[in-house]
Amino acid sequence: MSLPAFVPAPNLRDQQRRVAYIDYYDVNWSRPDLTLLACAQQGFNVIVLGFWLSGTSAATDMAVTWQNWGDATSKATVMSGLHAGVNPYTQATFAPTIVLLSVGGASEYPLRDYGAKPFQPSPLPPYVTPIVVPEKSAFYLGALAGEWVNDNLLDGVDFDLEHFTPYLAFPGYTSQDVIDWCAAANVGANWAMSRGSNLKSGYITAAPQAPYLGPVGASTTWAGPLGGYVGVYKASVLPGGGAAIDWMCVQFYNQDNANYGSYETMFVQAAPAFPLSSVQEVTQPLTGVPLSALIVGALLTPRFGDSGYVPPESLRVFFARAKASLLYDGSAMVWAFADGTTDPSIDSGAWERALYGAKVQPLLLNLA
Repeated sequence: MSLPAFVPAPNLRDQQRRVAYIDYYDVNWSRPDLTLLACAQQGFNVIVLGFWLSGTSAATDMAVTWQNWGDATSKATVMSGLHAGVNPYTQATFAPTIVLLSVGGASEYPLRDYGAKPFQPSPLPPYVTPIVVPEKSAFYLGALAGEWVNDNLLDGVDFDLEHFTPYLAFPGYTSQDVIDWCAAANVGANWAMSRGSNLKSGYITAAPQAPYLGPVGASTTWAGPLGGYVGVYKASVLPGGGAAIDWMCVQFYNQDNANYGSYETMFVQAAPAFPLSSVQEVTQPLTGVPLSALIVGALLTPRFGDSGYVPPESLRVFFARAKASLLYDGSAMVWAFADGTTDPSIDSGAWERALYGAKVQPLLLNLA
């Protein structure tokens, strides 16, 4: 099966998304293309590369390995294969797949590093490349990440932002500041990926911790009355119209074992420590965030987090109940990819099969 010169990215916005982060574990450092293809062949149709760091304004780990591997033709061959669902080396098939760049991570403080005000220039500047950064603001953080995505032929930007204080604040910044900052970063990423057209271009996603979300107006939540990431989602509107954020992979882990460890606390009613932060409580009709914009995030193994591990067999039961009662589509994110190289007992492919079934069939998707 021969591939066209370049196959465009599939449209996964209304499809079941099976998301895996690749950071440093089990990465083939000399052949990151093989790591990407292995992840897709495990059944994941959204791959997120860690990380682009705000502290250095540069990529690290799997992201920089991809950046440094091959030339544009080699990258285009692999990305076309991923988009089409065909391994360009072996012709093995899998679900059409996209690849995103993750900005941030647990070690980073992007709001500190790119916190200059105003967060977003008005009017937006003319697009030139390489992008000139007059001040280290949220808009230009997003723009640099978007430019990196263009340069390395990926499909979008994911923001993994952490270290917030209650009410989704940050030292020196109010809750409204944080919401405005996040919205500006999203606009900047789309501005760069669209090369200044400001029309929706590529994917923009987020990876908030579960307590970061809550209904707007609720004063008893960790997220606060502005809704935390619910507020971010609603404020992230592109200059050309439309929502900037395609979906949020919510981290239902690292919040102690009792808080999101059951179907009820994950999907229906959150535990008292983090009220109003379950899937049902932070989506329509309570908040205006569509159910399709939320993806349940989970740990591959207890070794990959501090707490909150839920076995995939249990998640499968949770998802079946959520499909019946909430019409949840079964999308999931796993932290993180592993193929058994380091430890044969740690394999994200086995996790995926335990969650979805033994055989993964390629999906038929519309191309965008």
